[in-house]
Amino acid sequence: MLFVQQKLRAASMLALEPLLQEFFLEAVRKHGWAAGREGDPVPGSPGFNRIAYGEAKGFLFEEYHGVIAPSSRRPTFSDTIFLSYEGVRLWRMLRSGQFDPKTKAFYQEALMENYREGLFIGGGSDAPFEHKDHPEYLYENKLSFGDFSGFQGSEIVREHHPADGEKTVRVYDHLTYVGGILGRDTCPTR
Repeated sequence: MLFVQQKLRAASMLALEPLLQEFFLEAVRKHGWAAGREGDPVPGSPGFNRIAYGEAKGFLFEEYHGVIAPSSRRPTFSDTIFLSYEGVRLWRMLRSGQFDPKTKAFYQEALMENYREGLFIGGGSDAPFEHKDHPEYLYENKLSFGDFSGFQGSEIVREHHPADGEKTVRVYDHLTYVGGILGRDTCPTR
């Protein structure tokens, strides 16, 4: 009987995965940190905010983000996103690493580039990203493996000097990310 229940759960997750990905893209485009939303402070966690967005269909998007030691030479950005359906957390993405607050607008734009087009490639684009408003920066995303159901990778924001052949390059941000489907019986929200 347990085997049958596991097969039914797996079939249910396969049917739900495209809906979760569609909901994720809608939520991050309109309500996520990358879209410029800050959210509400998390009690007991100074410097961290929570963004929540839900739909009548039973989905819930929760994003917890903040900068650890913002006044230090090497502040750390931390971002966790959960997707839930009918009160059960089904998907999670964790992102953290070195973060220079002066690159925030550029970094958010790099992430939004693919989200606007309905693409999920771990972080942002799988091709280097440049932006006319921030020609001094270049974003690079390296997806180590996976897709929306399970993934891992890293991303950097670095100096961009195409005129000198990129001879000297300072890395401003270096973050890693990991995530994917959690499974129906793990991490209940209630």
